Amino acid sequence: MDIYLFPLAVAILLLIVGGGLAFFVLKEKGDAGKKESDLAKLIEEGLNVFNKKIIWSVLQVFCYLIAIVLIFSFFYKKDYYWLQLFSFLTGGLLMCFASVLVLKLAPLMLLKILDKSKSFAADSVKRIYICSNILGYLIVGLVFLGLVLNALLFDAYSVIGYGLGIMVTAFFLRIGGGIFKAATDITVDNIEKIEKQIPAFDRRNPATLLQMIGEYIGKVVGFSSDILSSFMFAIIVCVLFSRAWLQSGFINLYIADKLVQFPLYIVSLGLLAYLVVFLVSLLRIKRNFHNFLLEGIYVMVVFCGVGTYFIMRFLEINKAGYFLAYIVGLIGAVVISFTSEYLTTFKFKPVKKIAAQVEYGTAITLFNVFAKGLKNNVIFVVYMLVIILASVLVSLFDFYGLAITAIGMLTAISGIVVANMFAPLASTANKVAMLAEASETVINNTKKAVQVSKTTIALGNGFATGVSFMITFSMCLALFMLAGVSGNISGSFFVGAILGLCVVFLFSGFLLSGLVKTILKTMEEVARQFKEIPYLYEDKARPDVTKASLVVAINAMNSLIIPAIVMVLVPILLGYVFGKEMLLGLVLGVFIAALGKAYYWTSIGDSLSNTRYYIDEGNYGGKESPTYKNIVDAENFGDAFKDMLAPGINILIRAVSIIAMFVMILVI
Repeated sequence: MDIYLFPLAVAILLLIVGGGLAFFVLKEKGDAGKKESDLAKLIEEGLNVFNKKIIWSVLQVFCYLIAIVLIFSFFYKKDYYWLQLFSFLTGGLLMCFASVLVLKLAPLMLLKILDKSKSFAADSVKRIYICSNILGYLIVGLVFLGLVLNALLFDAYSVIGYGLGIMVTAFFLRIGGGIFKAATDITVDNIEKIEKQIPAFDRRNPATLLQMIGEYIGKVVGFSSDILSSFMFAIIVCVLFSRAWLQSGFINLYIADKLVQFPLYIVSLGLLAYLVVFLVSLLRIKRNFHNFLLEGIYVMVVFCGVGTYFIMRFLEINKAGYFLAYIVGLIGAVVISFTSEYLTTFKFKPVKKIAAQVEYGTAITLFNVFAKGLKNNVIFVVYMLVIILASVLVSLFDFYGLAITAIGMLTAISGIVVANMFAPLASTANKVAMLAEASETVINNTKKAVQVSKTTIALGNGFATGVSFMITFSMCLALFMLAGVSGNISGSFFVGAILGLCVVFLFSGFLLSGLVKTILKTMEEVARQFKEIPYLYEDKARPDVTKASLVVAINAMNSLIIPAIVMVLVPILLGYVFGKEMLLGLVLGVFIAALGKAYYWTSIGDSLSNTRYYIDEGNYGGKESPTYKNIVDAENFGDAFKDMLAPGINILIRAVSIIAMFVMILVI
């Protein structure tokens, strides 16, 4: 029991700090203005609609999944484990509760941010940073606390069911939120082409408000749930390796327990380190707030690198290869992030070169970006190969080292979550200030905060994609070891691999079809409100954000039905009906197909988004030039790629792997 006290204490401390900061921030008195308050209220109403829809959707899916497992177990006379099913339900509901809590707090903090933006830019940045940490501490703390309690009250293997619950909820939050965000972004850009009288960026336009709601859903809870599911996945891989070796007789129970504890201690150290970084960063903001987010993460990485050495000494893990594998993960995460920044951000030559040719039309812009995306994907694949080989070599072909490398890539999880929450909080504050016609001081100060958020843009989709593939590769190896697959591969394995390739394309195709339907329904609702709500054009009535948000949320969730069936039912069906070899082939096929797509889509989306931002800032004619229309049309493709397809593939490869493991190990 004592072995879990340190992780438990860190999780509780994180929640105490987050809850305490939230209490003091929300209790502060201040006046953000009536227009700002009205807009914040509309955003809150829209988020409440999404919260209700996501809770209902998750509960339905969990009931269906548990029923499917029980039915298959009954007909095929297989054992099932109530403990794993209970942990599965616990993980999903806790992730859902954490997301709902964060989406409840976010609009309340918006007014506090605007109030603090009336004086100096540093005050605005500081308040946004504090609010980002509050939301990050709460969502990370709750999920980590649930993990530790599962291991403490039940056993280490209960984290498998718990992680699967997190994964399923992340599917709805990340991909459903991605569809919501992409649909509203594209609607705002295109509504004027259909309804000429509807202003694109205006407080009367429900699509404008939906776009800000989508920022919260897609980037605050969507990205966080994605990274947290990766974190859970990495822990599970470590558990699987220790279990595989224990079953094979390579290690005893004492060593197996140590190998399970090791990643928990590393993550606990990372969470504790970011609490220190938070305090240091508050002082740093007063002097110079530019680039402070990245600097904090760098400090955290160094702190954790040194601290992990002492953790190994404390746990009496004497294999130096594990420490070196961890360092490989740290370095790999930094390299992938820096490379993603160079290839896709507006500060460097690749995106500037794209921007220089946008004037020649949308088609030329897309050809340029698609070509660069293909080349960038090769770089990504080579990086992953180098990281995997380095990890295997330094750990002397001990594949547990791969799992530790993945943990190393996720060391700065709290810092990454907070940095990605900073961007939507800053962006929404700036948009609300402009829509409410706030003072130039408030608008300029929040705009400077938006510019600060751009320093961490490389820690988004590119980083998430790299982590997903590293962890999934580790999971594949663990599955093969646990399945006891020999060198002779049967025909069923190849059939499974081909089916895996089909699953990726089928999954992506249905997501795109769902996105199109959601966009059309959103446009119809926006046009309807301007026609049917009296005095909306005259700015004497409020848009019905509740109804508009419900339309988008329903269509976004409905778009996930078939992809969810493909993702969940195919591995369950293959495992029960055709056996483990076809199931393993499916996992490998999905992994290979996704490797050729995920970073390609990420690169395209981020490049187009940053090209637009670069032109937004006045380059190549700015917003008033024909060039801007070209990049807006092109960036609509990028919205679908970076907000929906790339995250969808990342979750697909993890979900298929963990469901396959759940079926193969716990049921068959």
